[in-house]
Amino acid sequence: MESKTGHRKAVSTMTQQFRYVGGHIEVFTENGEFLFSADTMQEAWEELSA
Repeated sequence: MESKTGHRKAVSTMTQQFRYVGGHIEVFTENGEFLFSADTMQEAWEELSA
């Protein structure tokens, strides 16, 4: 995908799985590989979009 300035942007097509475990969110790839944990869903989404 290219922006109006001609620079390419990364586009993620990976699907994540979110699991609520022991009071926090664990994020996994669609294949079940652990990525990271977060305190809230908002924090998880912010980390994914960083």
